[in-house]
Amino acid sequence: MKKKLAYFFSGEGKWLRRVLIAAAVVRLIAAVFSAGYIMSDDHFLAVEPVSSWVCGENYHNWYPNAYNETADAQPFSYAYYFLNFLILKFCAAFGILNPFIQAFVLRLAHAALSLWGVYLFVKLAERLISSVTWRMYAIWFWVFGGVVTVFSVHQLVETACIPFVLLAYLYVLKYFERERVGALIVAALAFSVSVGMRYQLVFFPLTFGMYLLWKRKWSGAVLFGIFFTFGFALTQIDNLLFWHKPIYQHLLDYQSYNAAHFADYPSNVFSYLSLISYYIFPVVTIVFLISLRRRPDAKQDSSKDALQDVSQDSSKDAMQDALQDVSQDPLEDSSKGASQVVPILIGTIVFIVFHLIFPNRQERFLLPAVPFVLLLMMRFISKRFPCSASCVTSFEESSNGSCNTSFEESSNGSCKTSFEESSNGSCATSFEESWLHKAMSFSIYLSAIYTVSYSFYIPKSRYLEASHALYERGDFQNVVIDNWKGEESVWLPMHYVGKYVHPFSINNKKSLDQLKQQIAHQPLFDSKRLPAPAPNYVIIWGREEAYPRVKQYQESGFKIQRISSASSESEQGFALYHLTLLP
Repeated sequence: MKKKLAYFFSGEGKWLRRVLIAAAVVRLIAAVFSAGYIMSDDHFLAVEPVSSWVCGENYHNWYPNAYNETADAQPFSYAYYFLNFLILKFCAAFGILNPFIQAFVLRLAHAALSLWGVYLFVKLAERLISSVTWRMYAIWFWVFGGVVTVFSVHQLVETACIPFVLLAYLYVLKYFERERVGALIVAALAFSVSVGMRYQLVFFPLTFGMYLLWKRKWSGAVLFGIFFTFGFALTQIDNLLFWHKPIYQHLLDYQSYNAAHFADYPSNVFSYLSLISYYIFPVVTIVFLISLRRRPDAKQDSSKDALQDVSQDSSKDAMQDALQDVSQDPLEDSSKGASQVVPILIGTIVFIVFHLIFPNRQERFLLPAVPFVLLLMMRFISKRFPCSASCVTSFEESSNGSCNTSFEESSNGSCKTSFEESSNGSCATSFEESWLHKAMSFSIYLSAIYTVSYSFYIPKSRYLEASHALYERGDFQNVVIDNWKGEESVWLPMHYVGKYVHPFSINNKKSLDQLKQQIAHQPLFDSKRLPAPAPNYVIIWGREEAYPRVKQYQESGFKIQRISSASSESEQGFALYHLTLLP
């Protein structure tokens, strides 16, 4: 650790400081400005229930209490949601009760988790990509990951689990380097945490365990299985503590639920083209496809440059090393290199194929595979278009200063990894390759601009504004959300309202007389969920003029008074009114 810190703060570690500072800045911008939630699950599953626990309520009936008679837990893991609960509980303990500030703290914690993932990605890239140039391209594409970077500061379990998978595979590589038992145990525990957060990630440790068996590492496979099972059981301990059920009850219920409802969420398999279109930027995919078409004898160009690099060196060993490097087919790795990359390759392929086959296809399901697809693509590209500069860039081995991996060229010109190519083409083995480096460099600039711009995007802004308008009302009891022009019910995120009640939601299929009956005869919506007191506010949803709907409320026996501005429908998409049901 001391060596790593010394390297980080040294002149040679300037490139790493720039990487992490850039990653921290862009994630901080997203945490500050990209409020709200991307999709329903990253709020109504990840935040809403656990926030109600902090407030003493039991939204969604997720755990047993005095009025909860349900015998079973929900059919998914609570592990990730408990982490959000701890963060919100921490906020409450320190007097941070404003729900919008609490949401910011959540995003800040996820940004820190994502930043840790960037560091782990760097460490993996050092071991998987030998070319400094292509390695730095991969790192900067992960720093400025577009939508993936912004998603990572929100409460999406598909992105929150990524650092743990990166950590697991990092220690898998360390295990193959020296076969230390400690590295295997850390990998098993990291895998167990990731699978405890997201069950579908089981394909990563499963394929690695099978690979250990295939390599006849019997003791390693058994040890890995034991510690993975132990770690995964700890993430599911709530089954035993709260529900007095077997430790794997969540998983069994999850399998049963998907077996019964696997066809309820049909989607097009082409939705997963996001993996190679905007999750990983198109230029990477294009260069990868070009590298597939590169002729096997294209290595001859790089061999000439490699031999030229050692022509001035009379060392026999240097000449032999160069001949050995250029004689190797770019499609092939040494046995050690293959043992490093094969578990990652197999796990990634199996994970993606499973989601291609499974009928419920949503783009976010592939997010955990994004960093590994990027690393594998860049590794393959670097084999087909190798950089002639052979430099050492690991934290421990770069003390000689022979290679500068920052944007700027090293003083001796031995290696250059800046966005612009060096004048002598030291990292381009032919004119054919020079435009590839320029395309990658230009794309990184574009991805940085796109990522920073997207960090200011506020998803579900209308829902936040409506919730904030209610939060500012000191006398809030309950609300009617009236989507009078639509067929769908609108549900507000009650965490941002600051009070957990069950709102009344109506649409064009429900009459105001039905609403009056529900208010009069149903003071409690459901004793197992949330209280539903009589509403004293109504939000008329939509951008159409609300006056005709107001007249209908008055004719139905309601007293209604406008609170929001006259143009709020067109500007905000809703109008807020004070509501009273007349006797």
